[in-house]
Amino acid sequence: MNVQAKDEQYRKKYTTIPIPAGVEDGQTMRVNLGVSEVFVTFRVKPSDRFRREKEDIHSEVSISIALATLGGEIKVPGIYEDHLLKIPAGTQSHQRFRLAGKGVKRLQGSGSGDHYVHVKIKIPTKLTTEQKKLVMSLAELDKDAEEKVEGASSQTKSTDKPKEEEVGFFKKIKRALFD
Repeated sequence: MNVQAKDEQYRKKYTTIPIPAGVEDGQTMRVNLGVSEVFVTFRVKPSDRFRREKEDIHSEVSISIALATLGGEIKVPGIYEDHLLKIPAGTQSHQRFRLAGKGVKRLQGSGSGDHYVHVKIKIPTKLTTEQKKLVMSLAELDKDAEEKVEGASSQTKSTDKPKEEEVGFFKKIKRALFD
């Protein structure tokens, strides 16, 4: 960072100031310029991707229903590099995962803060006919659900045999459960 300073005789003086990693918005640093002293106040532009709380970083990631249900991995942008985040099966919306030591470097002391990734499950807004049938089959199999899904029959019992017209992933699940 180049700083223009004027002494009592109004001469211009240029210097380079090293900016330490982890400075916060509004933080002031004293810089000695030979016989003069300058106070520099930092203005840190907020990020569109990350939210900062001291040395900790928070970000959001959207995942599919399939990834949340079955588990897997997703690439998450970090402040210094991208990370591979393991999503366990049964992940819920707004669940938070901690990437230890992947936050902002500490100004005082050693180490870094943490990066917290908040998961949001994206729900499809348009389904094909086949996708709608598969979701309907899942709703009909969910015996623990307390809500009534529009169009799902509540008559299906766990002893019912799967219908032959059902295909794909859910057909395999039904066969494994009922056969």
